[in-house]
Amino acid sequence: MRYSFPENTLMKKTVLSAAVALLASLSMAGPLNVGDFAPGLKPAKWVKGDKAENLKDGKVRVVEFWATWCGPCKVSIPHLTELAKKYDGKIQFVGVSVWESKKDASDTSYYPVVDEFVKTMGDKMGYTVAVDGPDDKISNEWMRAAGERGIPAAFVIDGEGRIMWIGHPMDEELPKALDGVLAKTWDYKPIAEKRGKEKAEEIRIQDLQKPITEAYRAKKYAEANDALLKVLKTEPQLAPQLESLRYQILLNLDEAALDAWLKDDSAKGPNAYYSGARDILNDKSPRKVRDYDLALSLAEKLDGLIKNNAAVVNVLADAYAKKLRWDDAIAAQTRAVELTEKGGNAAATDVAKKKLEEFKQKKAGSGL
Repeated sequence: MRYSFPENTLMKKTVLSAAVALLASLSMAGPLNVGDFAPGLKPAKWVKGDKAENLKDGKVRVVEFWATWCGPCKVSIPHLTELAKKYDGKIQFVGVSVWESKKDASDTSYYPVVDEFVKTMGDKMGYTVAVDGPDDKISNEWMRAAGERGIPAAFVIDGEGRIMWIGHPMDEELPKALDGVLAKTWDYKPIAEKRGKEKAEEIRIQDLQKPITEAYRAKKYAEANDALLKVLKTEPQLAPQLESLRYQILLNLDEAALDAWLKDDSAKGPNAYYSGARDILNDKSPRKVRDYDLALSLAEKLDGLIKNNAAVVNVLADAYAKKLRWDDAIAAQTRAVELTEKGGNAAATDVAKKKLEEFKQKKAGSGL
């Protein structure tokens, strides 16, 4: 599972919760599988490099989906650049920005954000780059149709326009697939069969979850909670997958029950810890009770689970600040600045630096 939290979450952005992603998955188009012909590739805008609108021109391509706010995407970009250099003249690499922050299906205000990101990356992003439109046409035709709900994600396309492989761009199998496709020895059929079984299981699970999500959308939170617990009784292995939805249900149903669940030491993934700490610390969240000791505990657990993530460290710094532990807050925020600088996000770095200065001023004013 990929965990990618947007930077500066408490100030300008909120993470697309797994609960919302789950609801979206129920209307997933498709299925699109390995072995099928790839959809068209006519993005709203080409930012950099040679266009790749004809996928049946004999060229092998890697089409990768990413976003400016996605931490793992920033890690994979230099890796893709190295692969692009290795296969220069043999394979075209195309990165398509998707799921950027926007108000509605006509809002193109994120285009300059992508342009600036690509410009800042420079040679570190040494391949063709495009942007999906605000209607999510490309991401719907590719990502949603293939059942891919996490980024980064890469599709290998042969010269005839057929999908040969789908997976994470850092997967060690990607170069093997590229070499095999170039040599015309790549057998995609076992991969297609495996993915077909996995997607069939996902559909079965989605059917189990429908009563939960339908009740949740109808704001029948008690009914949704009962349905969720019923599923977990027979399918306990789904607990991690239902974690974010369970959080949202309890947040709307019973904050005391939510806090008791968050304090429970039973295994939880990063989504619950992140959402819990974020909502307690953010004064604009719907939270009525703000237990900063709990927020700090969750932030520390999260920092232990997700290493070197600027958004996570930002939350940890805020938790320390709420407890007036200024030295710890400053140390954590210094880490956040370093991580945003390393990620190449100038805007996030500026925000992180301003917060760091605020913490230093507050420490000086506190006399601690």
